[in-house]
Amino acid sequence: MNDAWIESDSLSKKFSESYAINDVSFKLVENSSSLIGPNRAGKSTLIGMMEGLIHPTNGYTRVLNRYPEESALEIRKKIGFTSE
Repeated sequence: MNDAWIESDSLSKKFSESYAINDVSFKLVENSSSLIGPNRAGKSTLIGMMEGLIHPTNGYTRVLNRYPEESALEIRKKIGFTSE
């Protein structure tokens, strides 16, 4: 079993000709975290991919040892998201 709470590897999302996220890899092992950054940094896109609402162009993300494309509803029941 993987010890990562959230894990992404080579994650990218391209909209038209621009990348919202380009080749991002990380692993979070804590039970809570924050995602901060400037406007248009890709935070909402990353959260959308973690919830299974947006599909990556390349790479993958896993939340609670599940792939959002396969288990989006399960993941959404277990994580919380607050904007601002």
